[in-house]
Amino acid sequence: MPAFQKLAAEKQSRVVFLGITEPQKEDPDWALTRAAIKELGLTFPTLIDTKSGVTRACGITGLPHTIIIDRAGIVRANLEGARGEDELRQELAKAGA
Repeated sequence: MPAFQKLAAEKQSRVVFLGITEPQKEDPDWALTRAAIKELGLTFPTLIDTKSGVTRACGITGLPHTIIIDRAGIVRANLEGARGEDELRQELAKAGA
């Protein structure tokens, strides 16, 4: 998440970053999730996907997962698993960001 936050701050005028989280059994009121977002210093919006509709619609089967969509709405990268800053920069560049 630090790489996402860094890139979100750096590219805020050209790229929209959106975090999405799913329900966690141990966090029914989202208090732990909200605390983690605050502790990590994440400033980009985070959607709480209470019914996992977004992840199902996107075919996401594992977390973390990154989808990069260009200005025309075309998916340019669909990455399962954690990614480092360099790889994220490369994928964003391929998408024209």
